[in-house]
Amino acid sequence: PSKSDPSTKEKVEFSVTLNELQEVILPELTEEFAKSVGQDSLLALRGSVRQSLKSSKEERGRREVEQKIADELVSSTGIEVPASLVHQEIHRMIDALKAQATGMRMPWEVYLAQLKKTEADLHNDLSNQAEKTVTFGLILGYIITKEGLDPKDKEAGRKAMDRLIEIATKKG
Repeated sequence: PSKSDPSTKEKVEFSVTLNELQEVILPELTEEFAKSVGQDSLLALRGSVRQSLKSSKEERGRREVEQKIADELVSSTGIEVPASLVHQEIHRMIDALKAQATGMRMPWEVYLAQLKKTEADLHNDLSNQAEKTVTFGLILGYIITKEGLDPKDKEAGRKAMDRLIEIATKKG
């Protein structure tokens, strides 16, 4: 077998130095613990955790439905968006990545180096997603208008998406 053959097995020896070993000691689930995290009782804490997990699962499900709807609308409309809007969206996305890197106290150049990309590479990589985002934004704007929603309302996009979900799941 050749060296590039993944089925080739070779023995390798290496040594490891253990610098530190830590044990995580979880607190005992008691009434006192529940009160220390702002709950009235252990029962209330369990209920709060259960509700949090349920809400998280529901939100994840909603995001998946929203993404499917957005993907289907974008792929089926055939809207040609102006390159200038796509370019603006790419720069908005890059600015968001820069802010994220800054939030992690990582210089932008280091972030790019970790990705093994230049800013131009990133610009090209984000092009398709930016075009989809702009296209869907235009579609949402159209739906906001058709549904008689106030485009200045901060919740207009959410309300339009709620309407799309109703239509897609045949609730409305």
